[in-house]
Amino acid sequence: TLDRWVYADLNRACREDKKTLLPYFAPFIKCLLLGIPRCTELHLGTRSQVPNNGVTLYRRTQLSASQMVQYTVGTRFIWTGFTSCSLQDTSVHFGEHLFVVFIPSHFYGKVVELEQVSAFPHECEILLPCN
Repeated sequence: TLDRWVYADLNRACREDKKTLLPYFAPFIKCLLLGIPRCTELHLGTRSQVPNNGVTLYRRTQLSASQMVQYTVGTRFIWTGFTSCSLQDTSVHFGEHLFVVFIPSHFYGKVVELEQVSAFPHECEILLPCN
């Protein structure tokens, strides 16, 4: 979860391409990336009702003014770390900036619903893998 060291350090290593940290996390990242396709009971749409043509996810975050410049409406970008989103926009305590992310249905097997394994199932959390 957000308050655990592995979350922050793993995503920092992915985002900043830390040459010293990435080898340390490589086995963990590999297990996650190989495990997601195999863990079919957690695939998006297995437990929740989602549309057949794709689903909209929500991610709130806190961004500085300089970071906001990167994210203009309609811009395509890649989040290089594992990214947590939600099926609903209710987690305002995560930040004032809202990302609305559309996931086409052919990607459902690449993202996982964490509700049944989460300490906070009411958040309807979805995990997007690193790119």
